[in-house]
Amino acid sequence: MSWLFEHGGRRFIETIREASGVDSQVTVLLILFICFAVLVDSLCAFMKWARRRTGITRGMIVRGVEGGNFVAGREYLSERFGLVGRPDAVVEENGCFIPIERKAFGKRPRDKDVAQLLVYCRLIEEESGVRPPHGYLIIGPQAKRFKVANSAEKQLWIDTIIEQMRSVLVGGSCVATPQSKKCEACAVRASCAQRIC
Repeated sequence: MSWLFEHGGRRFIETIREASGVDSQVTVLLILFICFAVLVDSLCAFMKWARRRTGITRGMIVRGVEGGNFVAGREYLSERFGLVGRPDAVVEENGCFIPIERKAFGKRPRDKDVAQLLVYCRLIEEESGVRPPHGYLIIGPQAKRFKVANSAEKQLWIDTIIEQMRSVLVGGSCVATPQSKKCEACAVRASCAQRIC
């Protein structure tokens, strides 16, 4: 196989040299330049594809990426609200820190995803002193980006959810909301009094 590649490569170089009328060193340099250009173009295309999948666009300044080596993500803690969270990414847009949450296997934004993103907005606001006007949900393998507004009404909704969670922690009632598809795959289905099927 190497013999075929070596002789085929020589034949290719000879053909280019004959066609261009230049010596073999210039021909080899020309071939190396072409290979380098193709490699750089492929690398740029890959980087553009990878950036699109994260939801980070050119106008954003990356401030943290979970699992990142260059700008590591971090945990946000609010003693005031009793919350802790670690967004998948935080970017800066127009002077505001914006959380990004990626749901690689999702099909559409769900209430729980929106609530998680809004909690990140609250944590960032408490630390930075500036309310993020929105956050981004990146959904599914096609990395479809959804902008979620961080409005006062949505923060009131988050307050309601947090209060419900706190009441359960201190012994309040917790009512399950079963769904047939989820019940079928549930690991504790056999011992659940709320199951549908």
